[in-house]
Amino acid sequence: MSWWRRLLGWREAPVVARGGRRPPVYRSLVPDEFELFTTVFGLAAEGRLVQDGGFTQFSGQGGFLGQKGTHGIAYFPAEQMEGVNYPSPPLSASLLTAEEVEVVAGIGTYRVLALLGQRHRHYPCPPWSERGRPSVLTLADFEQSLLSKVPVAHFRHARALLQSDKLALRIDGRALSDLRELLAPLPPEAAFALLTAADGQANARLVYRPGQGGPEAIAPPDSAGSRVTGGFVAVVPSPDRQGGEAFEDGFVVWGSAEVLGGLREAMREGRSFALAGKGGCHNVELRLDGGAKGPGRVQLVQGVLYQPDPMLQRRVVDRQEFTSFVGEMGAAVTRHVEGVPEGPGQALTLVVAIRPGRRARFWLEFAPGGEVAELEAGLQRALGELRAPAVREGPVAYAWHVLLWGGPGASGPSFAFLPRAWAEACAGEEGIVPDAPLDRLWPG
Repeated sequence: MSWWRRLLGWREAPVVARGGRRPPVYRSLVPDEFELFTTVFGLAAEGRLVQDGGFTQFSGQGGFLGQKGTHGIAYFPAEQMEGVNYPSPPLSASLLTAEEVEVVAGIGTYRVLALLGQRHRHYPCPPWSERGRPSVLTLADFEQSLLSKVPVAHFRHARALLQSDKLALRIDGRALSDLRELLAPLPPEAAFALLTAADGQANARLVYRPGQGGPEAIAPPDSAGSRVTGGFVAVVPSPDRQGGEAFEDGFVVWGSAEVLGGLREAMREGRSFALAGKGGCHNVELRLDGGAKGPGRVQLVQGVLYQPDPMLQRRVVDRQEFTSFVGEMGAAVTRHVEGVPEGPGQALTLVVAIRPGRRARFWLEFAPGGEVAELEAGLQRALGELRAPAVREGPVAYAWHVLLWGGPGASGPSFAFLPRAWAEACAGEEGIVPDAPLDRLWPG
């Protein structure tokens, strides 16, 4: 599990498999686990850490966990278990069949996970995987869906919640630049759908399979089902309908070309928008959370440990002191960036290495980079004023992934897994991170 913590940015991702025919011997699972490990490791090396709503597709010659052919894993927030303390909110991982992977690649994981929740009567979806189960979602099912008939875009910075007679669409204002990029190529009067994240305030989730008579939802035991969320919001022109309604496992906002043009403009500009429902449709409200990208804005996305837990336990003298130092690093970056003029959005990978004797060095990788020399020098000065925690026996390394001024956008570069200097120092050679690159770059 400590390897998962390192690769997923301090987030555990257990895979619990049950049912199906037992593989002939336990060791037959090892190549499968290794393939999954190397796949996720490769993504992490590119700065693409798995997150809630993401999935990994893989295909080994012998299948995976006794399953043949192409398969996948979907990630979602893990349930809280009494008596279990996590270092940070963990992820659960659910096995997907080959047929499900075909659809998930296009429309995300919400639909398949909700269907699994319905099948197993476990809200919002079961934390276990049933080997050998039939697919709950196929390409034939998808071809009967609205999502196969309109342009769709993944935008997990938005959430929709239907409560009473109001459909509330909330958008993270820090992701407005990404939303503008998604809307830009669409013709002015075209229908489209945004694939959204489930709203955490919901106590019910829409679920859809072809042939059902109308909207259906799943809910936890004893839930009133009064706050319903879904996996998409579609905007569809209509000459005689106005407002929002539940549709399949998401929502549709209907309206004239003029009305929906106003909605799209509000999305681009980051303005609130209200639409009165008519003809049985719900009122619609668009609002922003978090504010738009502005001067000095810093978002600490996640932290990454490069070493397994047993090594950290040996080398870190005082865990509380180390944790406080990590927080002080983030605060130092925030203070400095808020005091300088706004620059182009950056994805900053900030790596610290600490050696015995309270000695620390920092490496900063900016993406896309450009004219950042002055910013880097200022951050190095600010970080250099911090008192490093005590370590023993060898170095300890930690990385912060930070978005500056909103980041480079969804289509821009992402975080680095290792500092460029580390990768170059160890090119073509094997070694343990961080010991091997530091022995070359910073002997001590």
